[in-house]
Formats: sequence, structure tokens, C-alpha cells
Amino acid sequence: MILNEKELKIILEFALQPILTQYSISINESEVWIDNKINIKASVVYQEHVVDLTVNFLLDYDNHAICFKNINGKIEYLFLKLNIMNMLKQFINLDDFEVKQDSCYYHYPLPIESIQIIDHCLNVELKEK
Repeated sequence: MILNEKELKIILEFALQPILTQYSISINESEVWIDNKINIKASVVYQEHVVDLTVNFLLDYDNHAICFKNINGKIEYLFLKLNIMNMLKQFINLDDFEVKQDSCYYHYPLPIESIQIIDHCLNVELKEK
């Protein structure tokens, strides 16, 4: 299955919706593009405050978890610029979401064999039955 940037944006927003809802975060606007990594620029609302975030990462699937690897990004609020990994480590405390070094693992069983970035698209190989 090949996903373009628009399709990837829809899937990411859908997959992350339970986490966003639990922490009362809503997305004002977002932009997703794919080059050698997946890139996101977004404006979100948290506790009635608008927060801007910029992040890039690789996406993989391993051991029944969606893996956001090599995460690099920042969260900007007013004059503050915070490292996104530091915020994720301190902020998210969910049983099915794990943060390690520069990666996050969202445990969610899917029939995925592998995920690769090819020609500005995400190539998702599904497992055969």
C-alpha cells in the first residue's frame, strides 16, 4: 500500500486521536510532507493555549507497535522553545505508549510487515495471512 502525504496526514490524525483526546489536545491546523523523513508542522490547542510544533521522524512497525524513530523537533509556546522528546517523556503516561531516547512506540496490533519512505510516499507492506 502506498500512502501519499495527504493520506498519511489523515491516518496519523486518526491513529493519534485517542492520545490527543485523553490529554485534551486539539489540532488547529497541520501540514505533513515526506522527504527523507516524515515532517509535521502543526498548531495545536492545549488548555486553551495555542502551541506550535515542528517535528520530523521515521516511521516503522515492530513488535506490534507503530514506531516513531529518530524524532527531532520542538514545541513553541510564547517565548519558550522546548525539545519535543523532553516534553513527550514528561507529559505522556499511557500504558500503550512508550518513550525511549529519541523514539516513541505506540502499541497497536496491525497486520504490517514493514514501512519505508520511497519517492515522497510511505510504502506500507502488509502481512499476508
